[in-house]
Amino acid sequence: MERIEGIEAAARPLWAVLLTGQPPASPPPPADAVSVLAQRLARRLSPAWVASLLEPLTTSDIVSPLDPAKTHQALLMARLTLGAQAQAMRLMAEAGLEAVALKGFAHAHALYPDPAARITGDLDVLIRREQLAAVIDLFGKRNYAFAADGRRRWGFVADASFVPFFSPDGLCNIDLHIEADSWPLHVGLPADDVRKAARRVAYAHGIFAAPSPEHAFLIAISNIAKDRFFAPTLSKLIDLSRLLARHQSGLDWQEIERRGRRSALMPAMNVSLALLVALGLPQRLVPEALSRRPTGLSGHAFSRMLADWLAMFPRDPSNAALLAREALLAREPSTFVALNLRRLRGLLRRGDGIPPEARLSPS
Repeated sequence: MERIEGIEAAARPLWAVLLTGQPPASPPPPADAVSVLAQRLARRLSPAWVASLLEPLTTSDIVSPLDPAKTHQALLMARLTLGAQAQAMRLMAEAGLEAVALKGFAHAHALYPDPAARITGDLDVLIRREQLAAVIDLFGKRNYAFAADGRRRWGFVADASFVPFFSPDGLCNIDLHIEADSWPLHVGLPADDVRKAARRVAYAHGIFAAPSPEHAFLIAISNIAKDRFFAPTLSKLIDLSRLLARHQSGLDWQEIERRGRRSALMPAMNVSLALLVALGLPQRLVPEALSRRPTGLSGHAFSRMLADWLAMFPRDPSNAALLAREALLAREPSTFVALNLRRLRGLLRRGDGIPPEARLSPS
């Protein structure tokens, strides 16, 4: 039987490395426990990214806990994916389309020394609604196609983006956004504000637009709320830790809190920051008033959720557990009710998530 205490004891210094990118202050945790946790993390992220994140643990005396062949293969695939995504960004720029790269692609270039290692998923881009047809036509001529989304019983209910837009070889999966993320984020952070404050980030083909650090923070919190602090949140929380470390005291916390309140994201923000601190992020990087651990029923839910994070998600939580986390940790009560009413409506009238512009495109 697994020694839970040993795993948790090893997890805390391991999390400190993951969140800060610095070697552990104390002696490294036992190699066998690190191996178990690293394998779990690699299943949830990718071997290439996990190997990169754990480099501060690797010395002449300590070898990587991951299979080198699998890590190398994953890194090669990530480089191919990054190349395809960069090419897509270049094509949009050359066509005069105002794309703002969101999430993974933007974070990979802004926060990590090797962008390819961070690439684990799709290319999220914010597009003006009036330019959506032109984007679809641009890639439709290159045989991109929208993929049906059959994962959700209630169909596709997102109001900010669409189902994946895949290249014919499957390497590039573009997630086209008309808002930075689904309701309620765009109540407090509308797409036009993201575009106006966008910064310029260098990449293989020149410069691309990415959200400001404050807006990137809020977009990550919105996605964490949707993921309900389950394993898909891992990438967002690690990105958040690197963003906080990169900008230290330079973030405009007044703007973040103002927009977070308007977007009904304060529960998810407070819990995300409390979780980061509990896992080893230095308290000085976040305002204490925004990172207090919840109490009462929410406090019990937080403790159970923290145990999952320390164990690196060895198993999936039940739907009931996810719903409880959404209600107690991620959402304001009125938002929780509204989102679940949308899901219920989706059971009666399933949306396919394909933009109307795709049905009209000549390609």
